[in-house]
Amino acid sequence: MRYVLDGARLPRREPFAQPLLRGVLRARENRFIATVSVGRRTVRALLTNTGRLVELMVPGREVFLRPAANPDRATRFDLVLVRTAHGRLVCVDTTLPNRLIARAVRGGWLPGLPGLDRYRELRTEARRERSRFDLLLTAPGRPPLWIEVKSVTLAAGREARFPDAPTTRGTKHLAELAAAARAGERAAVVFCAQRADVDRFAPHRTMDPDFAAALVQARRAGVAVLACRCRVSTRGVSLGDRLPVHLNRRS
Repeated sequence: MRYVLDGARLPRREPFAQPLLRGVLRARENRFIATVSVGRRTVRALLTNTGRLVELMVPGREVFLRPAANPDRATRFDLVLVRTAHGRLVCVDTTLPNRLIARAVRGGWLPGLPGLDRYRELRTEARRERSRFDLLLTAPGRPPLWIEVKSVTLAAGREARFPDAPTTRGTKHLAELAAAARAGERAAVVFCAQRADVDRFAPHRTMDPDFAAALVQARRAGVAVLACRCRVSTRGVSLGDRLPVHLNRRS
């Protein structure tokens, strides 16, 4: 999809199109399907998140479902929110951060990336050589700006961490971004924590040391490494503050 960057002021919130349905998690059948009790009935919901989510997908947790856009789909709901043991809501929809960050770019209010107002076009799902990146900004006479967005749901105390499961694809993305930066193009990776109860970000070295090492190398190559947190409610998700990034923490 293409957007003309015209300086329009866009709201920071990605609203849910319709009211969410409250339920109680019964089980995660596999990576993509969860069983949820809604009142006296049991439904199966699609989970668009391949992370382990072990601290979130706990039987008995309050969850919120969104009716599927296609009413004829086998799973008639999407599982989008989970309430933590401390009562905070976390969004587990990995497609939502892309829309939030695209909205931030179009509105010119993504901190940490100066000069956004000098770009004229935004493309989503743009290809560079063998990889596809979430966002591409272009303008005549300016180097392209490639942006990859990573959805973050895991927290250790007040620290947001990524990844929640080993990701060879994510490591490959970082290497491609580093190659773009070395070629004189602009590149950035944005870690979007879909929860408000964090105040810093670090790569999850214990889970995926290769990804953590690639992130350090990418920043050395000139890739901007950004992180932010979100405010989450049953009405929508809003992009919040930028978070400090700690790349050398041993976690």
